[in-house]
Amino acid sequence: MSTMSVDHELCRDHRYVQLDVLTRDLRHELDSLNHQLRQLVNDSFDEFVSLGKSINLDTADAEDGPDLAAIRHELTHYATTVKQNQQSIAQSAQTARAVVAHRRRLIAIKTSAKMGLIINDLVATFDKLLADPHPPTPQLIGVYLSIKSTYAQLEPQSPVAQVLRSKVASVTQEFTGFLATLPPAERVDVTNAITHAESTSTPPTQTPETAAQS
Repeated sequence: MSTMSVDHELCRDHRYVQLDVLTRDLRHELDSLNHQLRQLVNDSFDEFVSLGKSINLDTADAEDGPDLAAIRHELTHYATTVKQNQQSIAQSAQTARAVVAHRRRLIAIKTSAKMGLIINDLVATFDKLLADPHPPTPQLIGVYLSIKSTYAQLEPQSPVAQVLRSKVASVTQEFTGFLATLPPAERVDVTNAITHAESTSTPPTQTPETAAQS
């Protein structure tokens, strides 16, 4: 039926056929054609898929043209490059943060070491002054207060603070013993001077170690 004119087919075979019979015959013919089409697809499915792909590609090439295809290729390449650059930037930022954190730790360690050396020198000076038969009270007080204030700036759990803790405690005991040897009036004056100095000194809001880490 597909190779002949529809009008000719109807005129030749169905000229004097009733309408319901004609409708039934046409539906039967349609079912037969659908069955043949499905059978054709099932028998040659791979060829059918390949044909569809080739038609799509040919249509896309015909519609896009060489210029649009080149632009599409460039955009794809650009998107890939941008993604690679983003990954590289993220890795660089992570490396930079690690370097900064490491530098801060080194600064904190260096600061603690310097303060430890200062305290160690002050303790040596304190011991030397205290060994004098007549220790100069003002100088001894100044060195003692310097030791206390410098030690207070160390992070309590830092290795330097832990090493110097016993030395500072020993200095405190020795200074307390020195105060006991003073006449009562002088002892009161020295105690008041120390209390006043400690109350007027502003404690640091951040130790050098925590400041370096912030």
